[in-house]
Amino acid sequence: MSFWGELRKRNVIKVAAAYAVVAWLLVQIADTFFPALRLPDWSITLVAGLVILGFPIALILAWAYEITPAGIGSEAAAAAGEPQARAGEKLNYVILGFVLVAVALLLVDRFAFNDRSPRHTVLEAFDSDSLPLIAAAIELPDSAVLASGVADIGFDSRLIAMSPDGAWLVYVGRSSEGSQLYRRRLDGFDDPEPIPGTDGAIHAFFSPDGQSIGFLTNDRVKRMGLDGHAVQTIATSRNPARGFWTEDDWIYIADEQGNSLRRFAADGGTPEVVFARTLASISDVLPEPGYALGSFKEDSANNDYGDLVTIDLNTSEVRKLGIVGYDPVWIPPAYLLFSRSGVVFVVRFDTESGSVQGEPVPVLRGVAMDSMFAQRQLALSANGVLAYVPGTDRGIGQLVTVDMQGNETVIPAGVRKFSVLDLSPDDQQLAIHIADVRDYVWTYDLSRQEGKKIVASDGYGHPKFSSTGMIAMGTAGDRRGTSIIIGSPDSDEFRSIMDSDRRFGGVSGWSPSGEHVAVADWLEGGTGLVPVDGTGELRWLTRQSGDWGTVFSPDGEWVAYSSNESGRYEIWIRSINNTQIRRQLSVGGGVEPVWCPCGKVYFRRGNQVWAAEVTLGSESRFGSEVLQFTISNFIDTPGRSYDIFSDGMKLVAVQRAEPAQDGEIHILANWLSTLE
Repeated sequence: MSFWGELRKRNVIKVAAAYAVVAWLLVQIADTFFPALRLPDWSITLVAGLVILGFPIALILAWAYEITPAGIGSEAAAAAGEPQARAGEKLNYVILGFVLVAVALLLVDRFAFNDRSPRHTVLEAFDSDSLPLIAAAIELPDSAVLASGVADIGFDSRLIAMSPDGAWLVYVGRSSEGSQLYRRRLDGFDDPEPIPGTDGAIHAFFSPDGQSIGFLTNDRVKRMGLDGHAVQTIATSRNPARGFWTEDDWIYIADEQGNSLRRFAADGGTPEVVFARTLASISDVLPEPGYALGSFKEDSANNDYGDLVTIDLNTSEVRKLGIVGYDPVWIPPAYLLFSRSGVVFVVRFDTESGSVQGEPVPVLRGVAMDSMFAQRQLALSANGVLAYVPGTDRGIGQLVTVDMQGNETVIPAGVRKFSVLDLSPDDQQLAIHIADVRDYVWTYDLSRQEGKKIVASDGYGHPKFSSTGMIAMGTAGDRRGTSIIIGSPDSDEFRSIMDSDRRFGGVSGWSPSGEHVAVADWLEGGTGLVPVDGTGELRWLTRQSGDWGTVFSPDGEWVAYSSNESGRYEIWIRSINNTQIRRQLSVGGGVEPVWCPCGKVYFRRGNQVWAAEVTLGSESRFGSEVLQFTISNFIDTPGRSYDIFSDGMKLVAVQRAEPAQDGEIHILANWLSTLE
């Protein structure tokens, strides 16, 4: 008898089929019911592993033993008894029974569990005084996932908001127009519904009574009812990042990328400047004690090494709280919640004295956050419901090149917290600002695929190559005062060309002649030229707050820069010899210009890089902006976050090491009870 015939005789084939059906049935049961029983995720993996290990054992037992009317016996004993037909028929019935059970479970899973479009677990009540800690997950429809990366400036403000009673979730989601707000009740099974009139939204926040929603676009502050009716523009804003609706019915806006604070009545009116641009990132406002909460970083672009601070609403005085981290928010009656190194912490906090009490306690991991821009994708209700986007620190990235066809190639430079980067004139080297406890500059040879630290770069960043391969660097972090040094990347010796008590935002450009570098005044506003020989005065080109990112034209006669004088960042071109001659180049928003030798001015809008052809001379011509590149999983950095190769056919940028998880929002109820 053939081997195959022997397998059939011993019912090994039928046992294998039955085992496969039963194994699939067990895995489906585990996948369907284990989450409802709140068993750990690894329990499903354990079941699958045991099922796989059991398969060869079942086949061996089927070969050695036989099912007979008298029970299970060895193959030899079974062969001496009655024929195997009846035993085979019994096994057929067993297999058929398992198949019917499997089909029934499949139908139940399809029509009983999956009739709700996104799969999710729903909180059934919100009485946080009586509920234990409850975890839930909401999977968002593919057509309405979170809209990461849609803001002009590049980094994400908080994309989710919770109503004070914890009943409503509102989030910034993708739409055919880019982004809009969606709302969803947490005690139902309906899909999130789009809120009309909210196109272009980048951030949302609730009124204290939960009946109204405020939201931000790239240049507007708006409000509406929870039902989406009566959308009203109440103010313009320059690059807003956060909104706060306080009990006294004032709306506070942290604009200028979150470093300035203004307020106005909730029904509109003339905005009041609470304080102008500060070096701290504002994350909460407490009008009654009279200060805002925020974070401040001195020696690094990485807020993991920054300080939690209060900012006085009357004097704008910044006071450190003695805690390292970022994005502090007040949780009544006695806590601050903040982030550090990918972990969410809480610490007791006395609002009257503005001081912390005791040591921070870690409460949550696996939350999407951005340590480079002090943002966290987490929202709180007044009654103990917490919503967050799962993920990691979005500031951790890798270097990639992207061509005009969208092909991406990872540069094998490792995974780090990369900041500003710049290509050498021959496209062979990258100078990269590395965010660390104390920042430094790293050069990377693209052909050799080797990198090294510039010895003299401790505490410096924002590197910029000259046309001859020299490097200029500026003081890293946000401390007051700026030093700019220049030197060869292969040398230990760099010389200072400027020491100032002003806070300049690093070097953004180096003139083709090598005579000047361009800087921007981060606090008082304006862009200027610093003589490289160190003998002359800084020459101002503009004195407009929000002007930055100045780069030179290939002939050195013009500059391009970002300005938000219109209320939204756009790219402008200005003559160096006659600063009154200028022209707006972009029309739909833009930052971080690169003036390419190929004759185009490139600029970034979110995760897209656009370009316009520019010809200057007796007959100047300015082309229309055209989309050139789209960078997937793009990471914005504090400064220019990409560069263009000299032929204009490829760019280099920083990409998230792990893609954003935009399709899911997690919910926790009564989580504060775990602190007691």
